[in-house]
Amino acid sequence: MKYITIFILSIASISLFAQDTVRIYQEGFGKKAELTLLMNGGMRVLDTSNDLIFEMEGNVTKPIFGQIIKKSGQITGFYIEPGATKVIVKKKGFPASVEVPGSQSHQVYQEVSHAKDAKSFLAAIKANINDSIALKEFNVKYKFNKINIEELKSVYAQISDVNKRFTPEVNAFINTYDIPKVTKGAEVYDFTGEDRNGNTFNTQDYRGQYVLIDFASTDCGPCWAGYPDMIEVTSGYENLQVVTYNQDAYIERWERTAAKRNITLEWPVLWYGKDKTEVFEIYNVEGYPLMYLISPTGEVLDTWYGSRIDLLVNALKKHIE
Repeated sequence: MKYITIFILSIASISLFAQDTVRIYQEGFGKKAELTLLMNGGMRVLDTSNDLIFEMEGNVTKPIFGQIIKKSGQITGFYIEPGATKVIVKKKGFPASVEVPGSQSHQVYQEVSHAKDAKSFLAAIKANINDSIALKEFNVKYKFNKINIEELKSVYAQISDVNKRFTPEVNAFINTYDIPKVTKGAEVYDFTGEDRNGNTFNTQDYRGQYVLIDFASTDCGPCWAGYPDMIEVTSGYENLQVVTYNQDAYIERWERTAAKRNITLEWPVLWYGKDKTEVFEIYNVEGYPLMYLISPTGEVLDTWYGSRIDLLVNALKKHIE
């Protein structure tokens, strides 16, 4: 699963339309527990002073995924579906303790997401080999189970072609398994990306300049928090080219956030690339923002996670000034 400094910026109301009733209950957390609900792109802090901590009228026509986050950052997920809209979040056994009575989707999710070991994980995937929910979990959690590459290939081969779209990360990992990861001191892995207007940018075209690659995400709070200082600091270096490559394709949401925060990036912001998932895998992008500073000859001079401005300032002073 992608981790480190990923936050939801959209605090829209959770709307499903009207008719059914979605209810979430808690057991054992107590009045002072801080639980946050993420669902349908919205975020809501839940009141745990009663057993019933969330209630909403809605028309649930398909499986809908939600997440509960504890103050400690521990997170769990659940699936409601037509006819199964009651969620029970238990403190004992969290995060594997969530129950959604009657939800087949949640049962599949639980089997895969909370498998006790790699063997159980693979067994759950094989038992649900063409279930989209199982495959989405497979896509984000295969690395944590340290699956042998040959086993991974074998399981991936069993997925139907039409359902392989749910496992792009697995596919990228397999495709790039024999390609060295980009690390400090190594050579840059050149790639081509496109901005929202279809203009292409290739890192190789920037030889002779220093390049700062910013791997980011639309819903990455620290990315947005860091941009004002990043703009100011990098503008003082004439021989430095900055490039942002966004993991997602939420262009309109990104632009709304930029306008709201009065942020204008003067450098290329890339969204598309035929080998985009492979590029993120080769650069070992596991969270956002992830920075790489590249020399004019294509050597990786430095890399770091996060938007702390002192990390950027120190790297530029060390390698450019």
